Amino acid sequence: MAGGWRLLYFSAPTRGEQVRLLFHAASTPFEDVRLDFPKGITPFKHSVLGQGSPLMFDQLPAVTSPDGTHVAQVAACMQFVGRSVGFAPESPAQDARAMALTLYSEEIRDSVFYKLLIPAVICGLLRKKFLGIFCFLSPLVNLYFRTSKVRASLNRRVRLLEANLDHNFRTVGSEGFFCGAKMSYADVALFDSVRESLDLPGFDPDKELAEFPLVRAFLQRMEAVPELSAYLSKRGPVVEAIMAGF
Repeated sequence: MAGGWRLLYFSAPTRGEQVRLLFHAASTPFEDVRLDFPKGITPFKHSVLGQGSPLMFDQLPAVTSPDGTHVAQVAACMQFVGRSVGFAPESPAQDARAMALTLYSEEIRDSVFYKLLIPAVICGLLRKKFLGIFCFLSPLVNLYFRTSKVRASLNRRVRLLEANLDHNFRTVGSEGFFCGAKMSYADVALFDSVRESLDLPGFDPDKELAEFPLVRAFLQRMEAVPELSAYLSKRGPVVEAIMAGF
């Protein structure tokens, strides 16, 4: 790659999808290299490319900047791209806060999104592959993955996000974002993890956000960003996008 940004990630809109969203939000052109899971990563690993591999730990996502700098790990990718395209707080203290929120976003993704995504995809495949014959198994799948407890954990985490939005408003005087007066990479990360969790089957976003008006307004504000709205409308729901690959 020469002269532009490149993102290496799997086709599925999961953990690395937030980096795509950040590029779109910033209206920054990039080469979106979408790899098949799991073998698509193999040609980029150290076992094939040696020290020329763009993957620090043989994991995705990985970003390469126009000057050839390779960055790995999703939070580091978000901060690196955010700083490079003007989507990062200016002060070190606010940038540290943005990184903390981005890491917290990954906690939401791991404890809520991925745990509910698995049963959602399984149930979807039961309907798709077997013409709905085994739909009666869906409650058993949900019980096995303890989805009710996972949903309860989202409520606790969103409550903390509400408090952080209120904190930013009280300290900075800016309503609507988590770090300072304008959108940062942390906002994109949290938008992705919370929105996609609420979009999974079994959630009623209006009900889940009834207690959290600041988080609701934040999600609505982010969804209204033209670049994000256009991309997400074209992509469609996460579960449908993943199942399209089966």
